[in-house]
Amino acid sequence: MLFLSFPIIIKMTNMAKKRVLLLSLFTIMMVTVIGCGKAKNTNTNTATNENENSNSAINTNTNPGEAPFTMSGTTKVFTLKLVNGVFNYNTMTFYAGDNVQVTLTSDNQPVDFIFVGTGARSTSGVFSTNIVNTDPGGTYQLQCADRACGSMTVTVINLNPVNSNTNNTNATNTSGTNGITNVELQRIPVGTTFNPSTRYTTTTDFKIGDQFGFGATGTFSTGAKLTFSVADSAGQVVDGPSMEFDLINGTNGNCCFALPSTAGQYSIKFNINGTEASSVPITITE
Repeated sequence: MLFLSFPIIIKMTNMAKKRVLLLSLFTIMMVTVIGCGKAKNTNTNTATNENENSNSAINTNTNPGEAPFTMSGTTKVFTLKLVNGVFNYNTMTFYAGDNVQVTLTSDNQPVDFIFVGTGARSTSGVFSTNIVNTDPGGTYQLQCADRACGSMTVTVINLNPVNSNTNNTNATNTSGTNGITNVELQRIPVGTTFNPSTRYTTTTDFKIGDQFGFGATGTFSTGAKLTFSVADSAGQVVDGPSMEFDLINGTNGNCCFALPSTAGQYSIKFNINGTEASSVPITITE
């Protein structure tokens, strides 16, 4: 019996060995597969994190482009910073009639700056001014006053055409009479950047995303202020009132303003010293 059972015992042992070997190989394969999976996931996550960090760095470092502004009452406030020692924007635009304030900091500390060739200089990192309607416009460079930090291009745009043959243009009206004789709207198509040398279409038809500029002609007393608002077809104001613009006799213009983002019939109401003086119906389509 022992002799007969021995081969069986040996056979069983071989089968067990095979099972153990197969189990070992399976375990090694699983470890290898799982290990590779973890390595792949780790690399993917690491790459993603590196990309996120890279994007974050791009967003927080120098960001070439037009400096945005916020409104504080009737003042456009431009907040500039030095990032890695240079301006965080490349350009800045003022319009005749604007009240502007520009601040510049580095690591939350004020930095003084100058407008090259104008004599204009900040005080403790802050500069405020009113761009008068008679400003001829032009291009200037803004630089740090006490360090090298590169420069920003500052463009002053005057949309108020001056006609020397028209006696009342830019004249002083002290009679207290205010009146708008004509308003024209210009369409700045969606996706375009305003260029003062471009002749834009005068129209009352716009598309969603367009901006508009305006020219308002009339006779205005000294100190008169213009505002506008946008009303829907029911006469309800959906945007505005705007900031105040100082008026001069003759034609006054400014740009660029957003329109409602919903298609429909609207009107742009122009007010002088808070009283409606003109209303222009407009259409906005998809």
